[in-house]
Amino acid sequence: MYLHYLETKHLEELVKGSSIDLHLAQLNFKSLQGAIAYEYLLISELLPRTNTGMVKSGWLQRYSHITAGGWWCGGLDPLNNWQAMEWGCFKPNQPRIKDNGKPIKYEHPPSTPTRVFCLRVTLEIWQETAQRYNLTLPANISVDANGEAVGFWEWVMEQNIPVIICEGAKKAAALLSQGYAAIAVPGITSGYRVVKDGFGKVTRRQLIPDLALFATAKRHIYICFDFETQPKTIAAVNNAIAQLGCLFQEKKLLSQSNRTSRARKRR
Repeated sequence: MYLHYLETKHLEELVKGSSIDLHLAQLNFKSLQGAIAYEYLLISELLPRTNTGMVKSGWLQRYSHITAGGWWCGGLDPLNNWQAMEWGCFKPNQPRIKDNGKPIKYEHPPSTPTRVFCLRVTLEIWQETAQRYNLTLPANISVDANGEAVGFWEWVMEQNIPVIICEGAKKAAALLSQGYAAIAVPGITSGYRVVKDGFGKVTRRQLIPDLALFATAKRHIYICFDFETQPKTIAAVNNAIAQLGCLFQEKKLLSQSNRTSRARKRR
C-alpha cells in the first residue's frame, strides 16, 4: 500500500488538530519540500514562461517561500470522471505576508479558476456515510492499492445524498471523517462567479461548474462556513451564504423544469 508522505507536524495538524481520520489524511494530503512545490502550484498555462516552458523567474521569486515546505491537498475532479484533480491547495510552512501585515495561510494555483475539494475516502468512511443515511453500500466496491474506496462520489450523486459545502479542505476532511458527504470551496465567495457587462457592472452570478453538478432537484444542500465574530465579516459570510443558496435554488428549479419538460416530450 502506498500512502502520501506526511511530516509529523503536518500529520499532527490534520489528525490531532483538525480531527481528520488518519487514513483519509494520508489519502488526500501530502508534505512537499523544495522546488517540487512549484510543480503543484504554478500549473497555469497563462503564467509567463521562457522558451523552454519554464515559469519566468519573477513568478518563481514571488512564490519562493513555498520551497521551505508545506502540505498539499488535491481531490477528485467532478468534471473529469472523478480522476485526480490537478488544482488544489498548498499550506506553506513559511507563508508570505500581505501588505496589511497578515500572512497568506493558503495558496492556490494562480491564474487558475476556482475548483472544489471532493476528497478520497476509505471503505470505512463510506460505510459510515451509508449508515448515517440508512442506505446500503453498492455491491463489489473496489478498493485500490492506496486504500481508496473507488466510486464514493458517483454514489453520492446517484443516491442524492445531502451535501455539506464548507470552507477549506481540512474542514471537508473532518466532516467526511464523521460520515458526512462534505465538499469544500477555498473561500466563501469561491462557489460562484460574477458575470459583468462591458462597463464592468455585475449582471448576474452563476455557480461554478463543479458545484452546479450537485444542484439536483431533491438534494439537500447545507452551507457551513466558518464562525465569525467581527460584524463586518459576519455580514460578508451571510451575504455569501445568501448568494450561494439562491444560486443553488435557481439551478435546482431549472433542473427540475428541464426534467419535467423531457418527461412530457417522452409521453
